[in-house]
Amino acid sequence: MRVAALVVLLILAVLLGRDVLVSLSVRADIRRLEERRESLQAGIAADSVLLERLNDPAFLERFARENYLMRREGEDVYVLED
Repeated sequence: MRVAALVVLLILAVLLGRDVLVSLSVRADIRRLEERRESLQAGIAADSVLLERLNDPAFLERFARENYLMRREGEDVYVLED
């Protein structure tokens, strides 16, 4: 009788131990995914602001010149690096 009870308790401990480990793993995944979501939402907000600003022709020209080294017709551009 005692041996059977010990076997049942051992089986329950193993099964519950697995559930606890799975639960901890899932919670860690949820935390990691929530942090990633916040990061992506911040990126979306920054990109939305940039898209709004790109509607202004003066800002669009400045952005193209700074980021893509674009130039006007007949203009020479010199890039200086530190």
